[in-house]
Amino acid sequence: MFVGVGLVFGCLFVIPGCEGTSTERGPGFSPDTAGAAYETHVQYVRAVNAGTEKLSEDIPEQYWADGIKALKPIKVYRHRTNIVAVQRLSSETEQGKYIYIPVSSYIPQSGDDGFTFTEQKDNVYDYRRSIMN
Repeated sequence: MFVGVGLVFGCLFVIPGCEGTSTERGPGFSPDTAGAAYETHVQYVRAVNAGTEKLSEDIPEQYWADGIKALKPIKVYRHRTNIVAVQRLSSETEQGKYIYIPVSSYIPQSGDDGFTFTEQKDNVYDYRRSIMN
């Protein structure tokens, strides 16, 4: 168990130090996107646990880390603990970045809950999701 916890915390320190530029990985991606998603998750969960926020799928903007704000999302929400930054929205689909965070037991798979994932890069996926009515 301690090994697993150590790996999760180790990933947090490695992610911000990743080399590369956002143009190498596509628009809207920075090396700290996964770390920012984790930070967003932690800030929101702390607020829920403190009783200052009600548990919801949507994460209010005040809890978004700078790396998430840099994606210029329309909204941010949790999907099975992972973080979804919606960048485009229509009546039929939403698109943006889906960020896997190390504390999640769910690894994104196309077809689940209407999601289609492409271009996996350092735990950040471009996604398209059919909106179910």
